Amino acid sequence: SSVSADGSAMAVGNLLKSRGLRRAAFPTQRFGHFAKALARHVTTARRFDDPRNMDDAEEKVVLRVYDLSNGMARAMSQQFLGIQVDIVPHTGVFVYEREWFFSGGIQSAPSWGMMPVHEEIVLGQTGVPLEIFAEFLDGIRDQYTADTYNLVTNNCNHFSNAVAEFLAGVQVPERILTLTLT
Repeated sequence: SSVSADGSAMAVGNLLKSRGLRRAAFPTQRFGHFAKALARHVTTARRFDDPRNMDDAEEKVVLRVYDLSNGMARAMSQQFLGIQVDIVPHTGVFVYEREWFFSGGIQSAPSWGMMPVHEEIVLGQTGVPLEIFAEFLDGIRDQYTADTYNLVTNNCNHFSNAVAEFLAGVQVPERILTLTLT
């Protein structure tokens, strides 16, 4: 199988299927402009949904969750808001020995480091090379700027979700994308 000259999502989907890969591992419908680049690496990729196929060549994708309220949301939200909010989440995705996050723009560092990690969630593993991930980030950079930030619809958690979908074919847990109300 080969990818058509236009790098269409359908062609990449067929190529992935012929290699026994989950389509979700490379969400080409959402990130179609990366279809050609991803297809170049399919021949070396393995099934992401079978733990026997995980090896050292693949990178673990970890969601790091921070509580911006430092515990105050859990302690005070019911009293002040009339609803229970457990945390005010900030997230970053740790992969390729760096944490990638949205804070005034797309950034990376060995760790966000502004406060202790509240929770780490292993999202899976990826065979996407760092150079392809860098192309992906360049392609979405204009969507994640200080000007495009929106507390409800375009924040650090939405950026982490886009990265998780691209690298591991999974979404950030819904409880992180929306404030947890109990």
